[in-house]
Amino acid sequence: MAVELLGAAGVAARTPPPGAAWLELDAESKLLITATLVVEYANAAARGLIAEGDLLIGHGRVLRFGSASATKALAALVDATLRGRCRQRALLAAIGGDRWLAATAVPTVVGPDEHVLLTVHDIRLDRQIDPTPAIEAFGLSRGEAPILAGLLRARSPKEIADEAGISVHTVRAHIRSIFARANVHTTLGLIRIAFSLSFIRE
Repeated sequence: MAVELLGAAGVAARTPPPGAAWLELDAESKLLITATLVVEYANAAARGLIAEGDLLIGHGRVLRFGSASATKALAALVDATLRGRCRQRALLAAIGGDRWLAATAVPTVVGPDEHVLLTVHDIRLDRQIDPTPAIEAFGLSRGEAPILAGLLRARSPKEIADEAGISVHTVRAHIRSIFARANVHTTLGLIRIAFSLSFIRE
């Protein structure tokens, strides 16, 4: 039986299962969870995200990603991982305007039960998102590409216009075209898709 330790923010964090002691030394945020999102183990990096309130542990040690939609996406990721028995990646949640949580899930067996090893990536928009995958996926023109790059750096249309040496009217026309090609209605929606494409390509 695993020994419980008091983790960050008063969350009980079990010691690593036999053969998985390396998880505690891993610099990335790792959680061992069940099919029903119950946290069996969280390493020190993951407990740091819990302490900051970026990862939430609810009643019964159930993992939540803040919003109901993000938690639903997490459940779908875990289900797809266990059904396909293969590594899965997904963009799960935005934290404020400039931070994202993304996750990689890998099926694993610990003891008699099947679990998912979840690696949570804390991504900040101050690390520039590579626009190339989105440019290719959306079929953007040479004129639209720098507009997308500006949007991914959270620049306003005026700032993009000043940087590109074109009018704000032209920038807004390009933005409408990019939104149509990406099938989104907001810059946040565009960033979500472009970031997801960039993350999956890694």
